[in-house]
Amino acid sequence: MECSWEGFGLENFSRILGKHEQAKKIFDDRGKFTLEVVKIMAENEAQMVLLWDDYGFKNGLFMRPKLYRKYIFPWIKRICQAAHRQDCKIMLHSDGDLLEIFEDIIECGVDAINPVESTTANPDYDIFKLNEKYGEKLTFVGNLSPILLALGELSEIESSAKRLIRELAPGGGYIFGSGHSINPAITPERFELMYSLKEKYGKYPIGHIPN
Repeated sequence: MECSWEGFGLENFSRILGKHEQAKKIFDDRGKFTLEVVKIMAENEAQMVLLWDDYGFKNGLFMRPKLYRKYIFPWIKRICQAAHRQDCKIMLHSDGDLLEIFEDIIECGVDAINPVESTTANPDYDIFKLNEKYGEKLTFVGNLSPILLALGELSEIESSAKRLIRELAPGGGYIFGSGHSINPAITPERFELMYSLKEKYGKYPIGHIPN
């Protein structure tokens, strides 16, 4: 998705989406290329491949769900199947509110999703709610707010990080990390705090984590 529209810009790409044959050709070209790259990596003993492919922004998706189902998810499914044949996992990175297509992503065979942004406008796109519903089917990666990391009190960062590990990590299915990136506004002190919390509380078996 992301590399397809970036070549045209969103405005032009929105016009292209009204022309089925043209849109299909663009997505199929990207899909074929990505599939072959993943096959090569998996055949050469890659244990996980990260697909970097933003599908949305903080207020929703870039396209209607039916367009993802028509053009993108058939390729994601084939990519996952090719990786799994070689015992390789697929992690999907996508920013934004993905709630409308979250089950589609799981049905494609994606193994892990990053970063499950905590700063979307949708209160239901919440990692704790999603984990309750889909935790047996998907590994969650990230979610520690980059805004909190940059601007919050150190005590707030610690509290949020400990909750993520305490509620999501026991039993597996969670990888601790930022809910987007480590941006330039995050000082070394704040990054070191985040890392130290992972080292202190994020090793298995997960023990008691105080509030």
